[in-house]
Amino acid sequence: MKNNNKNNNDSRKHILPIVLSLSIGLCAIGAGVGGTIAYFTSEQNTNLKVKTGKVNLTGSIDNTSFRYYSDDVEQENGFALGGTASLTSTDGSLSVTSMCPGDKLTFDLVLHNSSSVKINYRVSLSKEDGSDVAPFVLEGGEEASLAVSETEKTLPLAISFPASSEGDDLMDITVDFLIKIQAIQGNESVDKIK
Repeated sequence: MKNNNKNNNDSRKHILPIVLSLSIGLCAIGAGVGGTIAYFTSEQNTNLKVKTGKVNLTGSIDNTSFRYYSDDVEQENGFALGGTASLTSTDGSLSVTSMCPGDKLTFDLVLHNSSSVKINYRVSLSKEDGSDVAPFVLEGGEEASLAVSETEKTLPLAISFPASSEGDDLMDITVDFLIKIQAIQGNESVDKIK
């Protein structure tokens, strides 16, 4: 019987290292499987270029369009009492001389649109110092829209000195006016322009 016990102990001695080796091996395999994950990937970059819109509206006065009126009667080469209009050669600004009550000058303002978006615009008369333009009146000023394809538009304008204007304080003065051309992108109101 002793002999059987010895054989049992000997077989246990051989089995224990094998079981231990198998356990360590299985743990190592399990750690390897859990530690690394295999997956597929794909990546692509697509270029994106953004160009912003541009609002650009300018104007020029057509000096061939001048028409003079005195007391609502068209005159040939100037106002009835001798006043005339001309464009300065340096900057193309309009200069009107010797205008009297009852005189009116009509002319064309050519709008040049190089905007890349639809625009809303306003053309108005103001004094350079920001004060009231009275008694002078700009006729034909407007608020309107222009599409990108509308690169040019002729706007008939008139500046008048109404006959009802009275007072010696209006005699022999020089008034500096601005024909304001204001534009904004087409989804906004020109009232937002300061």
